[in-house]
Amino acid sequence: MLVFSANYFVFSRSPIIISILNNNLGRYDNCGGGCMTEKRIIIQELGEDGLLLPVLVNRALLANEQIKYFFTLLQTAQERADHPERTLSMLRIERETAGIESEQFDAVVLGTQRTDDQSYSVPFLDEILSRIQECLDEMIAPFTAQGNGHAQAFIDRKESLRPALHGGPEGTITSVHIGRITSGETDGNESIHNLVMDLHRALNQLQTELSKETIDGAMTYMLGVGDDVHIRAFMAGVNRTSPLRRHRCDSITRDWGRLLHTRETNCSSRMISG
Repeated sequence: MLVFSANYFVFSRSPIIISILNNNLGRYDNCGGGCMTEKRIIIQELGEDGLLLPVLVNRALLANEQIKYFFTLLQTAQERADHPERTLSMLRIERETAGIESEQFDAVVLGTQRTDDQSYSVPFLDEILSRIQECLDEMIAPFTAQGNGHAQAFIDRKESLRPALHGGPEGTITSVHIGRITSGETDGNESIHNLVMDLHRALNQLQTELSKETIDGAMTYMLGVGDDVHIRAFMAGVNRTSPLRRHRCDSITRDWGRLLHTRETNCSSRMISG
């Protein structure tokens, strides 16, 4: 039996058969960048290539929210170190809203200290910079999967900015590097923030091109005649529990004679087909 890091519910229409594969490896937030590759392999192994791009777009949009949190975290930490008399938010709510479970980041704002006129010692700096890199990779992934010209251009811009994502010794980073990561006002120079803004615009456009219709909160792709009836019935049940979930992105597409439902909730996914 294959074992995957997600739950799969596979429904045939008559009779109804449910099979579940689950190894409880936890959320994407806790398993590093490998889960993205695992999920791609899972989808391809199941023969559901038509679902891959919508899934990647959903994950990329969530990565956009998470990278914005890390930008705000660095900016707020820098401000607190420059003005220790100020009372600033620890950004816990922002972290939770972005679907990031690591509570250690709540200590970053208070823990950041100036080491000289130009540098700061930032707790967990290496992990913050690594997370930003991972978010960029996820935001570019849909364009790579689509095989269009945007992908290489975005990759080249990301590579040109890679030096900004390397901290100094003992968890230090300069004010210039923080600006090159987080600032949208760079006097014509490239920044990671500007790259993220361009990626976000392109992702919104790609999502619009992919989705033909939103049915009761689900972005739908490649549906057949009469599928909307089944989707409305299914989403009625989904929406009854929606207040219990944050960052839920539902996608439904028809592939291999089945309706396939994908949910992305705080970077954990499951697929339902029927």
